[in-house]
Amino acid sequence: MILDGGQRYMAGCGAASPLILSFRANRGGGKAVIETVKAQDKIVDKFQPCMEMGAVMAASMVDGTVVVNHGPSGCSISNTHFRSNNVPDGTNVPIFHTAVQQADLIYGGTPKMRDRVREVANRYKGRADAIWLLSACATSMVQDDLVGVARQVEGETGVPIIPLDTPGFQGGYRLGAQMVYRALIDRFADKSRKPQKGKINIIGHHMMGSRNMIDDTYEIVRLLEAADVQVNVHLTFNTRISDLERFCEAEANYVLTPEVLPDFEAVTAELGMENWGTDVVLPYGLANTEEWYLKIAERFGDVEKAKKQLKTDMNRVRRRIANDYNASWVMHDVAGKRVGVLGYSTFAAAMARYLFFDLNARPAVVGLWAETDRAMEVAKKQLEEIAPYVDMKVLDDPSYYQYGRMLVEENVDFAIGQKNDRTLVEGLKIPHLGLGGFYYFNHFTFIPWPYAGVLGTLHLLTEMARVTDEVKSEKGGWIARSYIKRDTPYDEIVQAGFRGCNPTL
Repeated sequence: MILDGGQRYMAGCGAASPLILSFRANRGGGKAVIETVKAQDKIVDKFQPCMEMGAVMAASMVDGTVVVNHGPSGCSISNTHFRSNNVPDGTNVPIFHTAVQQADLIYGGTPKMRDRVREVANRYKGRADAIWLLSACATSMVQDDLVGVARQVEGETGVPIIPLDTPGFQGGYRLGAQMVYRALIDRFADKSRKPQKGKINIIGHHMMGSRNMIDDTYEIVRLLEAADVQVNVHLTFNTRISDLERFCEAEANYVLTPEVLPDFEAVTAELGMENWGTDVVLPYGLANTEEWYLKIAERFGDVEKAKKQLKTDMNRVRRRIANDYNASWVMHDVAGKRVGVLGYSTFAAAMARYLFFDLNARPAVVGLWAETDRAMEVAKKQLEEIAPYVDMKVLDDPSYYQYGRMLVEENVDFAIGQKNDRTLVEGLKIPHLGLGGFYYFNHFTFIPWPYAGVLGTLHLLTEMARVTDEVKSEKGGWIARSYIKRDTPYDEIVQAGFRGCNPTL
């Protein structure tokens, strides 16, 4: 594995403090002036999925494979839960674990790992296309022999076994995912095949940042095909091992994340393949979708067909909301609101742009999370287009504490983030809307309809309706006035209403 120097992943409390970036509009010159201010606090309380989790998520979207997690039970159960991000669409890759104990780490866990892998290989022989063998932090530190076990058991059973050393202490989510991509290409791609014009591979679905990754992917594919862009192979999204044979038939890889993927980028460079789109805005909202669609159609497909599809989808949306009083009410409610946004870099940037371009809202605080400098710089570049018109605080890898403090200081009306930060935001009495993160934290809370594309704006408007209803609801006043004693002084009632509590309880 290649460890790149631009890595930003913070594996412990000793990590460097994040930065606060403040965009100030220079309205005279029409350009954004970026002021960089170092944060004073060193609290690193944020959700940071590790390398092993990234590998599990990517590997468990390869249908017909099995995952063996060589590590403690805690790592395995976390990975199994997060793997549920892939399940709603029907991809349910089995995950087995070795459940190493303290004695295994002292005396070596290789024999236990060998027995488990042999058991799984014999059980799935003739049914599994491959078995993934992944390490955790503890088993990597004691250097259990993944490669040796993989070779031995594959020789005995004939089942392809792919060993990957994926300890969380070596880096973050994107490193684990891209190790899976590299392993698939190395092992199964037919490198003699020639690229065909109009064919692309799509890379990095799990790193888009949307909790609605599955339906967003289907919408992206639908739009691409309508513009004569043929999707060749997904890494990884309902992928089959047999798909990898034609990997090199694509003229380029459309990469959905700007994160640095060192192993993947190295192998595609060896193959002479272009990695395209890391700086292209994600297609959330009307303005973002139009920009994204025309760029990708111009590069790989038919621009006129893309324009025709945009008009078709716009007409469908227009017919649906033209005489819908609820839709006009929602858009009226959102307009002018001050909003906080927190998420993975380009997803958060796309949401901020959507709020401003489509809904005339004001993204006052934008928290960008990224593992590499490139991902952060791309997101900041995408925000520059709205910077001359909006005064916003852009936080570079903020902690939850820092983000929450900034929401209060900037007096936002509501916040868009992940399920993880909901308790923080609502604890500050700010309405919260979770649009990003992993499905595991969002079970059964949304309909199977995309956020992406023109049609996805209907779902986004529905989500906005939920949160703006919370903005309008004066819950503190309701609680304060629920059970008021007849002799309660008026001043005490008013004060309790502001506090959001009941003076009689």
